[in-house]
Parts: sequence; C-alpha cells; structure tokens
Amino acid sequence: MKLRLLLTLLLISVVTGCNTTTTTEAEDFIYSFEMNSIEEEDQNEVQRWLNNPDLTPISTYEIHDEVNGRYLYYAHSSKFSEVEVTQKGDAIKMMFRNEKTNSSDQDAFVKIKFNPDIIKNFVLDSEETE
Repeated sequence: MKLRLLLTLLLISVVTGCNTTTTTEAEDFIYSFEMNSIEEEDQNEVQRWLNNPDLTPISTYEIHDEVNGRYLYYAHSSKFSEVEVTQKGDAIKMMFRNEKTNSSDQDAFVKIKFNPDIIKNFVLDSEETE
C-alpha cells in the first residue's frame, strides 16, 4: 500500500515536472528579408503581380498561408533602385531610396518573411528627389 502511494506521488511529480514551457525557434522568429528573391512556390503569383500594368511606383503583395505557416510580404518599386528594411515595435518599415535615372537601373524588390504574432504593420516610405 505504501509502495503504491509512493509510486503514485512519484508519477504525479514527474508528470507535473515535465510540463515546462519551451520556446521554439518559430516563436522566437520575428522577420527576415532578402533582396531580389521570390519563394519557389510563389513564382507564378508574384510574376503575374509584377507584370500587372497598373502597378504604382511602389507596390506590395502579401501572402498569408495559415495552413502552411507561410507569411510573406513582397515590395517592389520601378521608380527606386534600393530598399532598406527595419523594424520598429510591431511594424516593418521599408524605405525606398535612389530614384532611378534610366530604365536600365535595377528595380527595388524585397521579400520579407514575418511572424504575424509579432509583426502587425508594414510602413512604406521613400526619399524622393525634387
């Protein structure tokens, strides 16, 4: 009887001791970005978006794929050649710089992967010359 009680108490302490909360890599992830890159599974969608003649000088395309845990934000500018990505609080800021002087200059294009539990907003800005 004492052995059963002792084993029961031991089992309870082991089970409750194993209920520790661990932080996974996905929970720690905030955002990452790559210049001039498109995810392989997004190639067709993004190319259709980029080929849309109604694009504004700075345009964005967002992918929320909750089933596969994929959250991406693409930003493109045919007017600027560079984009800088920074985080402030729960927002990602994209600053577009260096207005293109001719059509042969490279377009600014960025792909951002983000954690939607942390990143809630995207802010577009540009440095235009007069």
